[in-house]
Amino acid sequence: MMTRYNQLLCIIGLTFMVGCTDCSDMSDDDVTASSTPTHDVSGDMPVSSNDPSIDPPVDPDPPVNPSVDPPVDPNPPIDPPIDPTPIPPNPCAGLSEKIWERNLYRSNIDTFNEENYTEILGDIDISITDTTDISLPCLTKVDGSVLITKNYELRTIDLPSLLTVEGSLSVKYNNELINLILPRLTTVNNAMSIEYNGGITGITLPILTTIDGVLSVYDNDALQTLNLPLVTTLQNNLRIVDNKVLTSITMPRLTTLQGGVSVYDNPMLTMLDLSSMASGVQHVLITDNVALTIIDFPALVAVEGYLYIYGSPALTEINMSVLQVIEGELSVYDNATVTTIDMSMLSRVDDTVRIENMPRLTTCDLGTYTDQCL
Repeated sequence: MMTRYNQLLCIIGLTFMVGCTDCSDMSDDDVTASSTPTHDVSGDMPVSSNDPSIDPPVDPDPPVNPSVDPPVDPNPPIDPPIDPTPIPPNPCAGLSEKIWERNLYRSNIDTFNEENYTEILGDIDISITDTTDISLPCLTKVDGSVLITKNYELRTIDLPSLLTVEGSLSVKYNNELINLILPRLTTVNNAMSIEYNGGITGITLPILTTIDGVLSVYDNDALQTLNLPLVTTLQNNLRIVDNKVLTSITMPRLTTLQGGVSVYDNPMLTMLDLSSMASGVQHVLITDNVALTIIDFPALVAVEGYLYIYGSPALTEINMSVLQVIEGELSVYDNATVTTIDMSMLSRVDDTVRIENMPRLTTCDLGTYTDQCL
């Protein structure tokens, strides 16, 4: 009978090492017993025998080797949200500057586009035409003003590369206008007026930062949203008036306003976000916005003239908790559902204080003037 060690060597074909020339004398039992070794023949690497008395149990929590197994971050970074208004690719990227040295009218647009002009030294004046579409894909700068008015069949204004308007931007009396596309506009160095456009439902200027004049959004019958997320500076009045279905005004980064705030006769307005507005405000007039429930100006420190809030029957809260100075009259009245007024840091009002006709008012803190509350 062969030794068990020789049996094993015969099975794995290593008979030459022990001089075994015939494994035929191994019994079936010998083969079965020898076919599951507990170690490899080199003696270096253990082989499982499935026998708990021989093989140690597997550690359910093996130690971590930091050089091999990097630690798991318990708070993995969250992907940033997708920009709801992404800026499309620049259709004229890489073009050399080419200047149009006069005013641009409707009759010149085809030539302007075919020859890839990028800048206008004069004005754009497209008025009283039957055009349905205005597209200037390579225009980056207007050294004058942009006037697009009384084009009664106009549906789209597409200026995808425009960065700067050195004068004013005026879009008025375009009854069928639906699309106002200005995705790269950053600066308007005079007034900006969007008025009497019957079809446009939303205005979003995603990277506009500066308007060096009045911003007037007036009587746009279908307008629902006004979104200027990056505007920080407005060098004159903010006037948003008589937009019948406007629900939201979003200007969360506006810090400097060298003019007044007039927001009135917007009957469906529910959101007014001027949350960073702090200084330079000459007056505040918020009235007849019948759906507005909260007025919250958490950064406003001073008003250089009057502050009027009245005629808003759904209004419940007025929060101006860091407001210190009003250099004119303070009038808050005829707001039937207001329960809270917080002007707790108010220390100076240069004219009269009028707080009246608000039967549900229960919390009223006007700082030094709290005794004027009903």
